[in-house]
Amino acid sequence: NGRVKSDGLEVADLLVKPGPMERMALDVAVEGIQRNKKNLSGRVDGLVSSLVLAGYTYSNLTVGGVFTESSFEGNASLDDPNARLDFSGLMNLSGDEATFHFDLMADRINPQALHLLKKAGDPRLAFNVRADLTGRKAGDLQGELVINDVRFENNGQLLKVDEIRANAL
Repeated sequence: NGRVKSDGLEVADLLVKPGPMERMALDVAVEGIQRNKKNLSGRVDGLVSSLVLAGYTYSNLTVGGVFTESSFEGNASLDDPNARLDFSGLMNLSGDEATFHFDLMADRINPQALHLLKKAGDPRLAFNVRADLTGRKAGDLQGELVINDVRFENNGQLLKVDEIRANAL
């Protein structure tokens, strides 16, 4: 149990195999227990004030919930100048079947500023997702995925989609 606070943790230096995550500033409280190498569980609450990921510095990520080595249930929100995201739900990757039960609201996403698109004009994206899925691979998924209120704006053009619904049985 404890609190992790840093103004500039070099995450890449801590990883055996460096990935797109470079550094972060955070103030996070963690309560947890690990009985052996595979049984980790706990609770996390806090703020990641900045996170450098794939060359972009995200700001204001809050997280709160319970976790294990392969699952998270709770809430996370990002209030960045180039993206606003709100997540609430469960993602569990343990066992034979992964489970995804969550709602995600995405607003004010600027994929070009986030380094997700190159020279795309002035794009803006917003959408909502509701997932109620189980399965290990895309072809094995069962359940329902609903994406609604999709808005993609770019250079004065607007694409709107009311709802995309995928059911897999």
